[in-house]
Amino acid sequence: MPTESPKPCCEKLLGAQQLRELVREARGGFAPDHVARSIRDEDPALRENDVQEIAEIMDGLTRSARERLHEAGIEPADDASQGPQRLSKREREYTTNLITLLIHQALAAMTIGDTDVALRIATEALAWCRTIGDLALESLVWRTMSETNSRAGAYAEQEVVGKRAIETARTSGDPHYLISALQTLATNMLGRWKPDDAEPLVAEAFEVVREEFDEEEECRNYGGLLMCQARIRLIRLQYPEAIQLLRQALRWADPERYPITRVSLVTQLGATYLRISQYRQAIECHHEVVLLAEHLGSSMISSWGYFRLAHTYMVLKEFEEAAEALERAEENAGNSVRELRLSIRTQRARLFAATDRYDEAAAACRSLLEEIGNGPPPNLVMTARCLLGEMAIKQHRLEEAERHYREAAEFAEGAFPQRAHEAKIGLAQALLRMERNAEFAAVMDEIRNTDSATPEEQLELLRLAAADAEQRNDLRAVLDHERQAFELERTLLERQAEQSLRNARVMAETDLLERAAELERERRRRAEHELADAMVQLGDRTRLVEVVEQRLRRALVETGPQREQSAINALRETLSSLRSGMRAPETPLAYLGSVDDQFFRRLRERFPGLTPKQERLCGLLRAGLSSKEIGTLLNIEAEGLKAQRKRLRKRLGMEPEASLERMMAEV
Repeated sequence: MPTESPKPCCEKLLGAQQLRELVREARGGFAPDHVARSIRDEDPALRENDVQEIAEIMDGLTRSARERLHEAGIEPADDASQGPQRLSKREREYTTNLITLLIHQALAAMTIGDTDVALRIATEALAWCRTIGDLALESLVWRTMSETNSRAGAYAEQEVVGKRAIETARTSGDPHYLISALQTLATNMLGRWKPDDAEPLVAEAFEVVREEFDEEEECRNYGGLLMCQARIRLIRLQYPEAIQLLRQALRWADPERYPITRVSLVTQLGATYLRISQYRQAIECHHEVVLLAEHLGSSMISSWGYFRLAHTYMVLKEFEEAAEALERAEENAGNSVRELRLSIRTQRARLFAATDRYDEAAAACRSLLEEIGNGPPPNLVMTARCLLGEMAIKQHRLEEAERHYREAAEFAEGAFPQRAHEAKIGLAQALLRMERNAEFAAVMDEIRNTDSATPEEQLELLRLAAADAEQRNDLRAVLDHERQAFELERTLLERQAEQSLRNARVMAETDLLERAAELERERRRRAEHELADAMVQLGDRTRLVEVVEQRLRRALVETGPQREQSAINALRETLSSLRSGMRAPETPLAYLGSVDDQFFRRLRERFPGLTPKQERLCGLLRAGLSSKEIGTLLNIEAEGLKAQRKRLRKRLGMEPEASLERMMAEV
């Protein structure tokens, strides 16, 4: 018996208080079952502030559920070769409930930072999945293990497990779990700057959404998938396209129904604005994150919002505002989520360094490295080591700087290869100042022999080479390197100017498109109101005609043969005229035509090959009716409507991410 797919419901957060209330609601029943069913129905995210308490409550619930199965003689499968056990329907449900609780217990442990504990719990959940042969739930467990490996910095294992989640979801035939597995692996690939690996995963997820879901279900997935597409564009430095995709995604992510998705999108949009030097727009985005966090009741999301505000103020060199935002971030973070606390401490160290408080910055970095070691999050390890090297150079402690940069470069080679140049350039700078020219030349050659150095890094290399030539009194080489650096810098400035113009043009065009879209939405709302009024009037007229018809028929019966034949004929003519007046064209579409009489003409001009049935569906979509309302009017089931929508999309030649409703509104 397959697991019921997650419902396209509003996004919610599960806190410790809500979890305790669910336990109390069991009222003498078996609490683990009640909690597991509620979690499956609502599909909530865990409130990060409460994950420690959530993990403890889940531990008690899973222990009780496990003991009941053990007493019934049901044990988890030892290996993958074992087939599912023969269990009753109730025993399968009990096992499914235990798996649900184990998955959320593992997620809580992962959020806290106990990745070893999370993997152990997920491994147990995997064994129970094999006991009942539930591939959909097994895919969810593999996905949980993939996310945990990513948090632990075990990237090779994360990729293997992520692919296993996708394969299992495909075999299960459940599109919800397949999309979830595809998006998780794509997100992790993008976190490692692998857009070529992520792109086909996102494309497949879009195809599944287009083929399997109706418009209401699409909303739940499109925001996240469009964000993945935007991140691919960002890595490829295609900033205008990324902004357009993120703004498009925001139209899908209603703040009331999908606040968590909207938080992710607005955060990514703010980071993108920062990349293209649109600082005030970035600040507005991070303020919106804080407001959304207040709406959700999540101090953790609020803390992330303030943290990113601090980062933006740092870029603007508005250090007082940055310090204030960091204070707010620290207040909201509490002591629950390790990664956020460490990120705030890293940003504080940067603030100390930027304001020439080197000793405080160095102390903050050392404290940070002592807590992290060489474990996750690896990006903070890399940042702290490079920051220590930078401050050591500023304080002329060159041997210390060399040590920090060598450690950073070694660490980056394993965890973040794309950032290795950052550490090696710092190392080359330290070696140059110590006049260790042979080692300096070796490091420079090592950087040059790779093709992944950015133009900015290439400029820094030319300046270092010029400084080295000056130490050797090779003036010709100095002039040559300075000339190349000047040309490259001029090219970079020209590119930046062109990019700024393109960005400004895109921002203006996007604003115009959004205003046009708002005007179209307003026009459509008015048309829908008029359509609704017309249909209400039609219903009133229909009821009136029925009442009149009943009275006339009663009068005819009462008239009898004794009455005048002329009176009978008059009554019959009245009935006939009432009936002929009721033979109006198809009810909804006739009134749609009265509201927007040019729609069907434009539709036939653009798409002459549509069948009458497809034109009728287009008209109902144009009218803004929901899938349920359309199904009722056309007298077809949800599956039949889904098939009609699929055929219509194919006939219209639509892209996977395009919306039928939006396209009809634009006809």
